Amino acid sequence: MIDAGFAPSWFQQQALLVPESVDLFLGGGRGGGKSVTLALLAMRHVEQYGGRARVLYVRRTYPGIADFELLTRELFGQAYESARYNSQAHTWRLPSGAIVELGQLDGPQDYAKYQGRSFTLLLLDEVTQWGDLRMVDLLRSNLRAPAGMPTRTVMAGNPGGLGHQAVARRFVFGREPWREFVDDVSRRPMVYAPSTARDNPVLDVEAYTRQLEAACSGDPELLKAWRDGSWHIARGAYFGDVLEESRSLVEAWERLPAVEPSADQLGPEARELARRAGPGDDWPAWSFYLSMDYGVAAPSVVYFCADSPGAYGPDGRFYPRGSLVLFDEFDTRASNDDLNRGTGLSIPEIAARVKALCAFWHMAPQGVADDAIFARLGLPDDASIASEFSRCGVYFERANKGDRFSGWGRLRTLMAQAGMPDRPGLYVSRRCTGFWATVPFLARDERRIEDVDTRGPDHWGDAARYACQRERQLLRMIHLPRVH
Repeated sequence: MIDAGFAPSWFQQQALLVPESVDLFLGGGRGGGKSVTLALLAMRHVEQYGGRARVLYVRRTYPGIADFELLTRELFGQAYESARYNSQAHTWRLPSGAIVELGQLDGPQDYAKYQGRSFTLLLLDEVTQWGDLRMVDLLRSNLRAPAGMPTRTVMAGNPGGLGHQAVARRFVFGREPWREFVDDVSRRPMVYAPSTARDNPVLDVEAYTRQLEAACSGDPELLKAWRDGSWHIARGAYFGDVLEESRSLVEAWERLPAVEPSADQLGPEARELARRAGPGDDWPAWSFYLSMDYGVAAPSVVYFCADSPGAYGPDGRFYPRGSLVLFDEFDTRASNDDLNRGTGLSIPEIAARVKALCAFWHMAPQGVADDAIFARLGLPDDASIASEFSRCGVYFERANKGDRFSGWGRLRTLMAQAGMPDRPGLYVSRRCTGFWATVPFLARDERRIEDVDTRGPDHWGDAARYACQRERQLLRMIHLPRVH
């Protein structure tokens, strides 16, 4: 609540001192006073520019703007006796003629209500709730003002949400707090302004910290994000308690191991199986296969996978029997700044690139993929995406032997067991840059806690899920001559 004796905190004063010609990113822990700062910046703007001021405050959902609406009622109500708020239009009309609008923007379908309109100040709250920054950049096209009047974008957000990585890469990493830099996309001058609850004098910090600790139970990395404003968290909420880079990250393989390793390359369990093998029995063997999540507007992701028989890899590391190694990756991401958008490569183009990588690794172009690619397309030849890949020489079987939740459960188990000498684990090469750029940061779906939030860049996670749902007997390569 804001009372009559309210005075801006140190953080809010510093933000107000940044010139209006410079954009702002208010990024930090929860409870740092970012929303109040947005309201103060809006008030100063309408005071300076009167009837020419057009302010747009945006969040992803209408329920999300409720707190800010209450905040403006308190703040504007104290400052302007004749201010009027239209709760249907979510719009303030101030005595000077200035307008402050509170709006919602979940995706491109919601942008139509802003298209062609002009604003002089954009306030974008909780920007990490968007999976990427396309909506932010799209709204910048609405910034228009009379000559001599500056336009500005001010964003606020906490680490740990859907857009964590996109926001951190663009506005936080490599940026010195409170020092001006040029945003690589907008080419606008900008300042990164961090805060935490400790910067908010109106909070009971100790009690608020206990609330955060309870909310982040089981995810210490998320607690670091919310309490300390740390953008350098290694994981996101969904895999926060099981995925450790120190256990799962492996150095890039230069070659594949022999399909049937010699006895001295096997671990104790596989060596015993090999010892018992009769003339017609299989020798413990590696199997290599593809795992694909197909997309057109979204990226396609293909992993090159190895299933260990309980043997040492070409990197000298021991991989327990049943371990899954993602040793390479191909994807069709549009850019590193937009991991939810694909380049739209055709099936023949994707197949050609996948076959080239298979040839490099000396493995067959065959594997598993999402059930969706096996649906018939309604064409005269009753084709499917899978059959189109087959025509191009890349062969897929259905991977989804269980439901979505059981697949995530299997993947979480492999992550948790990585590094154990007697349990199969998930191991991911440094070559798999898309995995390490997305999977550690996937957020949990607040409505279905067993699932990831699909609004984020989950394509690399889906492909990994399909890889671990593969049945072990499926698609084994033709064995090389047995070596004893």
